[in-house]
Amino acid sequence: LRGEAKTKKILVTVYDGPAGKKLHDWGLPGAAYDPFLKSYPPLALSGDGKWLFVAGDGIAVLDVATGKEKAKVNAGTFPAVLSAISRPLAVSPDGGRVAVARQDAAKKNVLEVYA
Repeated sequence: LRGEAKTKKILVTVYDGPAGKKLHDWGLPGAAYDPFLKSYPPLALSGDGKWLFVAGDGIAVLDVATGKEKAKVNAGTFPAVLSAISRPLAVSPDGGRVAVARQDAAKKNVLEVYA
């Protein structure tokens, strides 16, 4: 995962870990890199490693092999924040639910779960 300051795109490179071989390189749809904040969107990988969940404009479910969007969860937007601020995103073992921690409009910490 890396950000490009010039294009403000967030790029993902997928490797075959044991072989150390680069498999794919693609940009995250709907996610913008802020070079000042050095921010990245909340991310989570499914238990089987086939799907990447990315919070940006909703939560996109991306096929790790191709980078193509499989589904989208209407979860509102996730604005850029300082990289030191954590916004966890988690996926259930079966991939049927996704949970994200963030602040609501009143600046209270909330945990939202989507099915």
